[in-house]
This record gives sequence, structure tokens and C-alpha cells, in this order.
Amino acid sequence: MAEAAATWLNVGQAEAGVDGGPVYFRSTFPYALPPLARFEPDPVPLAPAPEIWITDTTFRDGQQSRAPYAVDEIVDLYELLHRLGGPRGMIRQTEMFLYTKRDRDALERCQALGHRFPEITGWIRASLDDYRLVRAARLQETGILTSISDYHIFKKLQSDRRSVLDGYLRVVDACLADGVIPRCHFEDVTRSDIDHVVVPFAEVLMERSRDAGLPVKVRLPDTLGVGIPLPNASLPRGIPRLVDALRQKKLEPKRLRFVHSKEGAPAEFVLLSAAAGGRLGVEIMPPLMIYKKDGKDFTDETARIYGE
Repeated sequence: MAEAAATWLNVGQAEAGVDGGPVYFRSTFPYALPPLARFEPDPVPLAPAPEIWITDTTFRDGQQSRAPYAVDEIVDLYELLHRLGGPRGMIRQTEMFLYTKRDRDALERCQALGHRFPEITGWIRASLDDYRLVRAARLQETGILTSISDYHIFKKLQSDRRSVLDGYLRVVDACLADGVIPRCHFEDVTRSDIDHVVVPFAEVLMERSRDAGLPVKVRLPDTLGVGIPLPNASLPRGIPRLVDALRQKKLEPKRLRFVHSKEGAPAEFVLLSAAAGGRLGVEIMPPLMIYKKDGKDFTDETARIYGE
């Protein structure tokens, strides 16, 4: 683990220019131009999963850009998700905030319904104070915000790789010590240093998973929508190449959502999550359409995301 942990401190000199400094991939994201698309001669192999199911984020990112749902609305929507998913749990999980009294009241009322599906999970920042909310709610799984790109680590968090990633591990370790499954959201992964941060950090998470005897899940948010869903696309923007890099480290994709500009148009990028040492099987979420059929107006879901 020490060797893998040390790897994420290394920075490619051609990109960074300064030992220990951040990697911003200026040749791909030059700022003066749109992000550049680069391709490799050979495609990466694709391996479709034999089993498919659905998860839901209505109560987390679904209400981040709109007026928050009332408690009764959350309970009604959760009941509807349970009915839609059926007894086999085609809608397998949902995730909820825990920060306000309204959040916690809604979670407790949904728990009181006693439904197996969708399983209620949490979502927190990588903070031990936040994790105490997970313990108080008696949840068996929680998402953890683990921003992974140097844009987020150095610019947003005003810190460095060692400090930030070690902080993430403290929360992961707290989860595993209590038997809670951590789900690490690698925010901004398509602008991150895949070889020196993403894969080594995922390897460390896998070691934690094996030692604890619990799965550790990894989610791969394409935060700015710069991911390319083509098998020849280069890193860090190439989604299939990113998945292949993680699969080689025994990280199996678990959740997938294609994003289209409008109905009938090909997918422009993909939202993906993976689990360390996971079994084959991926949840295919409903596609996200940015615009209506006319290509001019936002769909209702996109309008909600942007708060319009």
C-alpha cells in the first residue's frame, strides 16, 4: 500500500513543469480553445455486463438545483420508486442527504416503510463529522465526495494530493471499521491524472476492501461533460479507456448513464461508477437528454439541474 500511496504524489514533469505541482493537461484543455479530442490507434476492448438494474438519485442531485422536496413529497416519491422497481428491485438503490432536520426526518420515514428496494444510502463530504450522520442514520452504505482532479485538489480545495487523498482514506477507514460500504465519487475524473492519481488511489481502496472484507465502490463523475464515449479516445477524456484501466485493477463498472444532446442523437458522454473487486453486473440508468426534440429548449430534467 505504501508504494501505491506514494505514486499519487508523483507528477509528470512534461505536464507539471515543477516537481510536486499540479497536472492540468494544458495540451488537452488549452483554455483558449474548446477541449481537444485525442485518439489512440487501437480501441480498448468492451465487455458488456450480463446483468442490468437501475439506481436513483432523485433525493440527492435531483434536488440540488431546485427547491428542496418536502418530507411528504420525498416519502411519496420513495414509495413510487419502490412500486416501479418491483419485488426484484430493478430500482436497486437511492441516495439521500443527511444534513438538515428535513433530510433526516424524510430518511427515517422512508426507512420506517421497511422496503428492501430501493436500498437507502447516504451521501456526504469526506469529513468525519459528516460520517457521524451516516452512523446516526444506521445506513449500510454512503457516497463520499472524493474530488480527484488537480483542478479540484489544488484550485478548489487549495491543498495538495497527499493531504486531500489521505483525508479521503480516513473517512473510508471509518466506514469500513463500522461495516459501512463506502462509495467514493471520483469527482472531475475526466480531467484527472489517471496513471498517477486515479488508478493508484483505486488500488489503495481495493487493498482496504480486501482487508476489511467489504466492497468499496467507485463512481466516476464526468463533472464538466468532457468525457468521450469512444473506444479509441485517449485519457483522460476517453471513458472506455478509463474503464479499461480500472478493470485491469479489478474495478468492475457498476452504474452507467448515457448523456445525449437530444432524443435520437448519439451519446456525447457517459456517467459511470465502479466497485473494487465487484462481480460482473452494471446498472444502466435512463438516458439524460439535454434538449427537447427541437434542439432548442432544455428538457425538464436539464432545466431542473440548471435551476431554470
